[in-house]
Amino acid sequence: MVPRNSSCSTRISIRQAQVDKLYAGLKELAGERRERLQEHLRLCQLRRELDDLEQWIQEREVVAASHELGQDYEHVTMLRDKFREFSRDTSTIGQERVDSANALASGLIAGGHAARATVAEWKDSLNEAWADLLELLDTRGQVLAAAYELQRFLHGARQALARVQHKQQQLPDGTGRDLNAAEALQRRHCAYEHDIQALSAQVQQVQDDGHRLQKAYAGDKAEEIGRHMQAVAEAWAQLQGSSAARRQLLLDTTDKFRFFKAVRELMLWMDGVNLQMDAQERPR
Repeated sequence: MVPRNSSCSTRISIRQAQVDKLYAGLKELAGERRERLQEHLRLCQLRRELDDLEQWIQEREVVAASHELGQDYEHVTMLRDKFREFSRDTSTIGQERVDSANALASGLIAGGHAARATVAEWKDSLNEAWADLLELLDTRGQVLAAAYELQRFLHGARQALARVQHKQQQLPDGTGRDLNAAEALQRRHCAYEHDIQALSAQVQQVQDDGHRLQKAYAGDKAEEIGRHMQAVAEAWAQLQGSSAARRQLLLDTTDKFRFFKAVRELMLWMDGVNLQMDAQERPR
């Protein structure tokens, strides 16, 4: 239209320039709007990821903050094994998610996001919550490990006491009616003493573990540990004393029967000599 309407060409050019300027301004505004929306989108994505991750951390904290320690050795062993698996999964999965969220937040901060100060606060809050969870996991693991050690000691002490008492009940009373029976019982008692000697390592382990644990506990727990140690020690001393007394009894009984045998042999020999002396046969 400008070449055909020279009289209006100036006005047309001005209007065209105005339109071009308005369009350029519109495109600039649209670009700015797009950038702001993209920034807000990334911010919302980060916030959603942080919300999900913080919720996941809170759920894990409930388990990590548990005070349940188990009622016996089997129970605490089950709790310890399950918590080890839980802690391992939490550390592996959580660290990956935290690293990903930190990378996203660091990208927004480095990119000069308008809300970078807020993003930095979110990032610090997340890392603080993650550090608290790791500390809870470590504390819970140590508590369960200590409870396991205590219950393992109590379980081992009960087992040792039961084995010692069982061996005490197996100790026979008879001494035999003759030398052969007494010697057979003596051989059986030697095998019995060899069997109970194998218990000495278990008894000593109970005492060693008990002394070590007593340094870490006080009050009722320390008293309970001491009672188990004393019960095992007393039962072991009684078993050793009973075994030694029976060994001496069998030795005395064997000596008695050997003496009786020697007496009988001497009596028979003397009877034979007397018969020879009393014989009426005259020499030829």
